[in-house]
Amino acid sequence: MVLITYQIAKLVGHLKSDDFFKVAKYPTSKFEITNIIETSGKYNAKVTGNLTILETTKSISFNTNIKVSDTEISLQSEDFSINRTD
Repeated sequence: MVLITYQIAKLVGHLKSDDFFKVAKYPTSKFEITNIIETSGKYNAKVTGNLTILETTKSISFNTNIKVSDTEISLQSEDFSINRTD
């Protein structure tokens, strides 16, 4: 278990480094929803929004299931990937 914990910490440290997400300079990323379209089939909605990482903003879209109750809203999306070099 100690080895796994060490490996996870090493990976997280590498992802935070200047090789990837430059967390010291850019500590925050954000996603702002710009549109939700109701769909049918496996997913009940398509969400579009602006994803900002490293001060670069790109529009992305993904299919999701949205559930709304009196106390919360939850989303469960399909698997999707983001090209961090964009």
